[in-house]
Amino acid sequence: MIGRRAAVGLVFAVVALGTACQPTLIPAPPPTPCYVGTFTLQTEDFTAPINTPVGPETISFVPGGSVSLVTTNGTWTLTVDEHVTATGAFTGQASAQATATGTFTATDHTVTFVVSTLNGSAHLTGTLNGHAVNLSAQVPGSYFDELVGLHGKANYACANGGLSLSFASIHLDF
Repeated sequence: MIGRRAAVGLVFAVVALGTACQPTLIPAPPPTPCYVGTFTLQTEDFTAPINTPVGPETISFVPGGSVSLVTTNGTWTLTVDEHVTATGAFTGQASAQATATGTFTATDHTVTFVVSTLNGSAHLTGTLNGHAVNLSAQVPGSYFDELVGLHGKANYACANGGLSLSFASIHLDF
């Protein structure tokens, strides 16, 4: 009887010890999505004219400005200090210094951006239908709002630590 109790006790001890020594498996956290991080704009291309109050304008970026995008898992901040040339009813240059923030949702291939805040200014110098223009505008409150903030759906791709966003009329490579 004592031998039997000892054997049963030994079995319980082995089971208890074996259970206590088994490591608890904690799953690894999911990897950070490639669209989360801090990005500096490398290239930007307008793929279609931009609609403005004076008609469609073809926009080209002037080298030397800066744009940075900071994203977390669901929010973004875009800081812009850019100069562009415009051709259309208005011909000349525009500059914008602004900061925009917002939220986004992502799928496997698209990101949909919503603007929450937008602050800054823009300046136009050139001609409109042959008349000289020298205009300053606040952001928000002008048609520059569409150019400064990320809004709407974009296809995205990630490569070599960078992020590419393709909207309907602009392609951005960070």
